[in-house]
Amino acid sequence: MYNNGTFVMTGGEISNNIGAIGSGVSNLGVFSLSRGTISKNIDNGLGSSTSTLFTSGTFNMMGGVISDGMVCNRGLFSMSGGTISNSKNHGVYNEVGCSFILSGGEISNNAGFGVYNLGTYNWGWTYGMFSMSGGIIRNNACGVQSNGNFSMSGGEIFNNVGGNGGGVQNSNLFSMSGGKISNNQATKGGGVYNYRDGVFSLSKKGVIFNNTAELGGGVYSVGTFNRLGGEISGNTATQYSNIYSQFDMGDLSIENSGSSAKGDLSMGNDGVSDDRGVFRLMFYL
Repeated sequence: MYNNGTFVMTGGEISNNIGAIGSGVSNLGVFSLSRGTISKNIDNGLGSSTSTLFTSGTFNMMGGVISDGMVCNRGLFSMSGGTISNSKNHGVYNEVGCSFILSGGEISNNAGFGVYNLGTYNWGWTYGMFSMSGGIIRNNACGVQSNGNFSMSGGEIFNNVGGNGGGVQNSNLFSMSGGKISNNQATKGGGVYNYRDGVFSLSKKGVIFNNTAELGGGVYSVGTFNRLGGEISGNTATQYSNIYSQFDMGDLSIENSGSSAKGDLSMGNDGVSDDRGVFRLMFYL
């Protein structure tokens, strides 16, 4: 289906179609989905159910089901209800310069990342924008991979499994002021893996709880970690159950603390410049 105007879907099914990118729906206008199913559409260019929905306009998802294929967003995608699931690739692929707003609904059981939020360099850095104030991201191969800007003020990311970062992999800007990252598994950073170029800020009511890894059950950071509040507790690992952070000792600052980081905390400097990060612990009374 091709839409270049305004389309409202309150029921029915768009399925078992074969086409190019956006084999089920290609939206250049305004598309609203409150009920109904978009599923099992095949991208003949890639030979798999890769992009069942492509949008470069505005897509509002209040309910319904998008399954067995990836959502590719090159515009504004707002999700307040419904389910995106069972893709052979990622659940949502958010392009650079585009916005994905998640306030409700569920992204689950995808073979790739639940949400892949892009950032790229093309005569200057350009980032995808992902905002999460509610909803659920669960049972994916890593909940969120973000090379762009990701802000989390609510919702839950849980039961995801990854290599580096079960809940979130961050290589740019990730701010967490609310919501919960829990019950995720990874080799490093069961809850969050913060890469060398990443800046991760935890504040207010953000909770990282009961995640599992070999190193850094809650957080594994080789980038910048700003601890402004929140809670990191109940995580398990072979080493450093809650936080593992490498940093340059000269860039460490610890101020009055008023939040919790229970369990093991490692702050090491191995002398390898590429593996150094910054860990800042800053609280306000």
